[in-house]
Amino acid sequence: MNKTIHYFVFAVLLAIASSCIKSDLPECPPQFTVQVLVKDRNYFNIDDFPQLTKADDNLPFGYFIKTLYYTLRNRATNKVIRYSALIQTDKDESDIYTLTFNDIPEGEYELIVWGNLETITNIGSLHPDNKEYADIYAASATLNFTRGYKKAEVLMQRVKGKLLLLYKNFPAEYTSIKQSIDNITQSVDTRFKYDGVTRVEKDIPVQNSDEIRLAPTTEGSLSKLQIVFNSGVSTLALPDINITVNRNEITAVSVDYNAIEGIWEIQAYINGEWTTIHRLDID
Repeated sequence: MNKTIHYFVFAVLLAIASSCIKSDLPECPPQFTVQVLVKDRNYFNIDDFPQLTKADDNLPFGYFIKTLYYTLRNRATNKVIRYSALIQTDKDESDIYTLTFNDIPEGEYELIVWGNLETITNIGSLHPDNKEYADIYAASATLNFTRGYKKAEVLMQRVKGKLLLLYKNFPAEYTSIKQSIDNITQSVDTRFKYDGVTRVEKDIPVQNSDEIRLAPTTEGSLSKLQIVFNSGVSTLALPDINITVNRNEITAVSVDYNAIEGIWEIQAYINGEWTTIHRLDID
């Protein structure tokens, strides 16, 4: 008999819960959902670079964004009423990540979302310790949570650009390459307002190519790329190369050593074509 009563109570509760989902009854707690999608799946000019693999537009959310962090702020009181831990999304097989907010008073809210953070300290810092750091995504939206609310979509956009470096025919004695880029913006908010200036450094073993995730060049100026080859005994510093890094865009530089002529040829990809910017005879 007791078992029958328990089943009956469970059925009633389930019916009530179902009616809340399907109706606008005033006694039902409001539930608001936001769908988070990836807008920048590829760089704007990815098709110009056969050296790089273009990402399939059908890949899941977790392929592009491995972690997610959000805050929800009440615009009337300016208080953050919801925030997340660093959510791991790399196992997510859907192309949409859904956020659900329960028991929130009706009103206007600002949702801020970050993707691919490694830590939730110093949020917005793009190159901590002058390092490359992660492929950061960001988004923000103003949401009106009311009884008539329909689910909203938030589009995550890539914060940085990419520098593609191509190295060809370098002399065998060189074993490492030091790369540094100055005049790079230091931080950003989810409205894509960039601020500050920093320098990024990256050392690699000698190899045919490298890709560096970089914040955009500071507004109204150029970034300076410095490349130094190291043999362990001596170094070879190439002339400074002026470049411009833009959000979600690939900037490319090619360094080619012509052993027959003893010439270093440096090219940059500018306005859709490769342009020679230095041709050097270095002994």
